[in-house]
Amino acid sequence: MKIGVAGTGYVGLSIASLLSQHYEVTAVDIIPEKVNRLALF
Repeated sequence: MKIGVAGTGYVGLSIASLLSQHYEVTAVDIIPEKVNRLALF
């Protein structure tokens, strides 16, 4: 299953990290630097 998360604030980042343990997750945010930092993990 592929899941998209809009926003990488407190809630979006927490949900994305938990779901990424079992599913493919794509995060989207209006600040590209935040998304680029996530790609390193």
